[in-house]
Amino acid sequence: MLPEPKAEGSGFTTEARLKLEPGWRRERLRVVVALQKPWGGRVEGLATTALGAKR
Repeated sequence: MLPEPKAEGSGFTTEARLKLEPGWRRERLRVVVALQKPWGGRVEGLATTALGAKR
């Protein structure tokens, strides 16, 4: 579960930190997100993106 989103421009944004195993190749990983109402039901949207730079 992601933190509560914040309005940004014409959409929303949120951020979550992931702890990756040392051997994982960050450049080969992608994040997939499904947008669904809290009580379940049909998926309203899907998105995928490469991982951001390590902070």
